[in-house]
Amino acid sequence: MTVSGVRNTLSLIAFTSERETLTEQRALTGSAAAGQNVTTTGGTVTISHSLSPLTSANAAYSSILSQSSDRSLAASRTNIVTAGLSTRFSSKTSGSLNIRSNKGSGSSSYSENALIGAVAIQF
Repeated sequence: MTVSGVRNTLSLIAFTSERETLTEQRALTGSAAAGQNVTTTGGTVTISHSLSPLTSANAAYSSILSQSSDRSLAASRTNIVTAGLSTRFSSKTSGSLNIRSNKGSGSSSYSENALIGAVAIQF
């Protein structure tokens, strides 16, 4: 669902999916986890604000939960937060700068932080 105003846009996305194995993977791989069915549920909230006719700011939050049908296996959760600015330098050149924090938990936890810059030139 997206709601748009004069200078703001808010988007909400929710999803769920179920992944089922077609064959018994346990016999082929020796891994009990490889043959499990997995349910993934998540959502994203995104907001964009126009700072000027050429520049906009945006922010987003996403959360994803994956759970195996074998409840003895740990569920995994991923949370991602992003924020950034994008602008048009000229009629054929634009750029963006974004920061991202990605944290995951489950059988193994991780944390990632990134600064991403891009320049696009149209020929």
